[in-house]
Amino acid sequence: MMQCYLTTIWTNVYYLNCCLMRRKGNISHICRKDGETEDPFPIVSAQANIPWGKTFTGTKLTFYNDAGYGACGTQINAASQDLVAISHEWYTSANPNVDPFCTNDVCVRVTYNGKSITAPVKDKCPSCSKAHLDLSKTAFQQFADTSVGVLQGATYSFVKC
Repeated sequence: MMQCYLTTIWTNVYYLNCCLMRRKGNISHICRKDGETEDPFPIVSAQANIPWGKTFTGTKLTFYNDAGYGACGTQINAASQDLVAISHEWYTSANPNVDPFCTNDVCVRVTYNGKSITAPVKDKCPSCSKAHLDLSKTAFQQFADTSVGVLQGATYSFVKC
């Protein structure tokens, strides 16, 4: 049985749910319209792409204070809520609203100078690498004053919220 990773594609008319498969170095796909009940492909849990509990070291921390809709399609206010924007490199779906990081109650446990916080993933950072987290202003302030601007040497891991 071939493994399948689900993604959603907008066609300007309707959504297609697509199964992406890798076979002998080539990527193929099978799609069906959103709302169709027949499932032509076996789905492997999208959670398989989330490295639950793995610790990432040498992480850069910055902050932002935007308000509006985050990449996960929910209202956010980074000036008043604890949340995390993770690197665009983590997202695997063309539509982040249905990405595993937005649909699986994913939080990030961040540790810096002996202090740890846990905050939900609610946004995507387009300029961040996987070694860079953009924290909300309130989350960042639990480690340092915002006048510091950038913190180096943090660790993080993905945990269930």
